[in-house]
Amino acid sequence: MLAAALAAAACAACGGGEAARRPASVFEDPGLARWTLAPSPRLAIGGDDERDGYLIGSLAGALLLGDRLVVADGSARELRFYSLSGQLLARTGRKGAGPGEFQAIGGLAAYDDTTVVAWDPMLQRLTLFHADGTLRRTVSPDLERATGILPTFVGTLRGGHFVFRDERSTLSLKGSPTGERRDSLQYLVLAPDGSPATHWKEPGPEKFYREWPQLRNDAPIIFGRTTLETVAGGDLVVGSTDTLRLERIAPDGSVRHRTTLPWTPTPVRAEWVESERKRLFQKEKDRFEATRSATSGWPRPPCPGSPTRPPGPCSTPSSGRSPRSASPPPSRSSASEPPTSSAPAATPWAASPSASTP
Repeated sequence: MLAAALAAAACAACGGGEAARRPASVFEDPGLARWTLAPSPRLAIGGDDERDGYLIGSLAGALLLGDRLVVADGSARELRFYSLSGQLLARTGRKGAGPGEFQAIGGLAAYDDTTVVAWDPMLQRLTLFHADGTLRRTVSPDLERATGILPTFVGTLRGGHFVFRDERSTLSLKGSPTGERRDSLQYLVLAPDGSPATHWKEPGPEKFYREWPQLRNDAPIIFGRTTLETVAGGDLVVGSTDTLRLERIAPDGSVRHRTTLPWTPTPVRAEWVESERKRLFQKEKDRFEATRSATSGWPRPPCPGSPTRPPGPCSTPSSGRSPRSASPPPSRSSASEPPTSSAPAATPWAASPSASTP
């Protein structure tokens, strides 16, 4: 929908008269400031660098904190602090439930200029670390108002407030009819000590819901309408693809600024949907193939009654069943942790104002 709106805005200048004198797109307006990325990143962490502290298993988050790059390795359950020249300065965290430990890392955000906060959705805990890796404090947020199972940590707002995005869980949709639906979502703002501060609702993403006897699923609709958010300048910025509306919202829930980009609605074409469907399918297929390839050489436990496991899958002739496949199905994630990846994980880029910027 967003892509279609931008394409429609571009076509608005194809005619004559006043329309022809307007920019082809609001993003092509010469009056808007622009920032251009450098042709190559300043630094790459990961890739073929297999030194201890540089090989990253799964990227759970990365951000710039002053003059440092903070990277969260989800596999190792640790945060690493690098200089902008690539030197490993500090590392902290491990798997566990004690102070400074993680069961999972589900989000990373700057708390202030010298402090980073990491969210553990399994422990339902926020942990704050200084830029040198030392533990500052932990916060157990009060998410009693949440309707979903695991609210998404968005970031921190001015005054040290925390903000979460909460979407309705499919567990509450049991018995609902199959088809398209759009439920509301809510933003939960918490005080620095984790207590509730304020909350409000916004239209959620359009999804297609379907349920089976033992399973319920709601998949996002391709080019469907949705609501997006980010943190900027200590406020929450919420954008809606319904009307290309942007709102800058203060920690108390008040709207500090609102703007709507000019656009013209355009019906989504069937070929656009099919092209995007193929792209998403190929992306998921590539991800599955990479996981299967990476885990195929892992040591596996012995088969029942055998001191060593054969190279192939276990076979159980006495049961009369066919051997089970050694590869997980593509629609489900493997229960084991993937090995470390050789792909670059964190790449900060330099950005500078475009020469055409007034």
